[in-house]
Amino acid sequence: MLIVAVVSWYFTENEGTRGNFSICRGYWWALRYNMGSILFGSFVLALVWMIRVIFEYLQRKIQGANGDRPVPRPVQWLLTCTRCCIDCCHRFIKYVNMNAYCQVALTGESFCMAAMNGFILILKNSACFIFTGSLGGLFNLIGKLLVCVLNMVVAYIILDMGDTELVKDVNSPVGPLAVVFILTYVIA
Repeated sequence: MLIVAVVSWYFTENEGTRGNFSICRGYWWALRYNMGSILFGSFVLALVWMIRVIFEYLQRKIQGANGDRPVPRPVQWLLTCTRCCIDCCHRFIKYVNMNAYCQVALTGESFCMAAMNGFILILKNSACFIFTGSLGGLFNLIGKLLVCVLNMVVAYIILDMGDTELVKDVNSPVGPLAVVFILTYVIA
């Protein structure tokens, strides 16, 4: 939905109409034109997730069947290898899904064509994608840390200027400020 808002803003030639109900238009386009692609992508992701859940269940049963004896090394190695492969497949499908949804919103193609075109686009421009992803992650971290520090400053001012009995009982503000930082980082 957000990609439709960005695309409609970017490709609008008339600046007077930019941003008019872009998010609502994104939801409308998703429901009207792209529901099949959204459902198919979700189905593929759910299918891989279900395979993961079944494998985890089987792995617990295999380890539980041995009782107190350790699982033989070749079986343990095979289970670990299979778990790693399924996890890699799950991450890959999630990544392809995200890019396929962006391609569906941009071009209106079906899910499979959009996934293939999105993957080819990523392969052709991998350096740009890596650079922008890293830069985006850096800005995300800077934003989180800025919010945490600002919340700590507000908490320090409250602790410093507070006249309540609870504030007067605090010997050092380091503990409460550390709690504020951790909670703010988790929320951010």
